[in-house]
Amino acid sequence: LAGLTPAPSRLVAPPRVKESPVAFECRYWRTIELPGKNGAPGTHAIVLGQVVGVHIADEAIVDGRVDVTKLKPIARLGYRDYAVIDEVFSL
Repeated sequence: LAGLTPAPSRLVAPPRVKESPVAFECRYWRTIELPGKNGAPGTHAIVLGQVVGVHIADEAIVDGRVDVTKLKPIARLGYRDYAVIDEVFSL
């Protein structure tokens, strides 16, 4: 449907996405159900896992570190707003 290619993981059973420049292999830890307003039952949950493996494309590594400007990740800002990270600075 999406035209993505599965690639084998090394440490977990589910495959990863071959086209993704970074992939985390995770083991499930727990699910936290979030409460609704005024104590009502919620409809959302947070699923947490432990990262047990990482795959990073060679072209994303510069001087032994991940260069996020080569990855250009998309960040969710809020509302309907998103941003592309194309510059990094240190404080």
